Amino acid sequence: MNLYHFLENYLKQQTLSKFPNFNTDELHYYYKDPYMYHNFFNLKIERGKEKINDIMKVLAYTLVYGKGTNINFKDFYSDLSFILNDFDPHYISFLNVESLFSSFKTIIKPKFEEKYYFLSFIDSIWHNYAKSLISCAKYLLNNFTDFNTYINNIKNNPKQALDELNKITGFGEYLSIRFLNTIGCFDYYLLDYRLYPFFKSIDESVKDIDSFQKALNRQAEIAGVKVYTFNKLFQLIHGGDYLFHNLRIKSTRGKGNLFNNLTIAVKNAIDNKIIDL
Repeated sequence: MNLYHFLENYLKQQTLSKFPNFNTDELHYYYKDPYMYHNFFNLKIERGKEKINDIMKVLAYTLVYGKGTNINFKDFYSDLSFILNDFDPHYISFLNVESLFSSFKTIIKPKFEEKYYFLSFIDSIWHNYAKSLISCAKYLLNNFTDFNTYINNIKNNPKQALDELNKITGFGEYLSIRFLNTIGCFDYYLLDYRLYPFFKSIDESVKDIDSFQKALNRQAEIAGVKVYTFNKLFQLIHGGDYLFHNLRIKSTRGKGNLFNNLTIAVKNAIDNKIIDL
């Protein structure tokens, strides 16, 4: 058995040990499928019927993960949809930053400060959000005709796609990669930092970052999956965070530590010739 398939089986066992009624056929939502179809509060994007407004919605959602941003997209989804005319990039592109920011202050500010009474409505964050949304809309109008053409162009030219996304105001490499992963482009990925010590503890060939990357690529190739998929599978096991199902396994010290339990299980499987690295 290769490492990836062992991890898949391990994930199922770990999940059912905590949630016996969990439908494990839905686990692939977390590491194989594009997130935009299974977002934990339902972005309502239907596979095969993706519209330009849907991709604008994903861009708006991605923006809230920017550094220092305190916008809860879920809480203000309805208000944002109303203000942005159902996330219509044609409409948004004609707005100016000050008018959009004014709408945020008028409609969202009272609700924001009522819901988060311990926080102020931080003008600079929402002003920057308005600026970035307009930039996203203009990016889409320049790059999107229909979804199939758009996604195929990205997959055929991932570096060019990344460069174009990096031009969006407020994006940068982290958000660009996050967006690409959300819509199903897995050539680039945000590596879970705990994969390195995990690999180093189970694979003697891993001495440094370069040898770790080679080992990771090799394991993904053996399994016939993208490194992104391998990475997200590992992330779900040691994170225990089932966002789409609103469930979480709490990792504790000692026997309850998800990372340590996984490492021990893999080491034992290697020693017992269950896993062939």
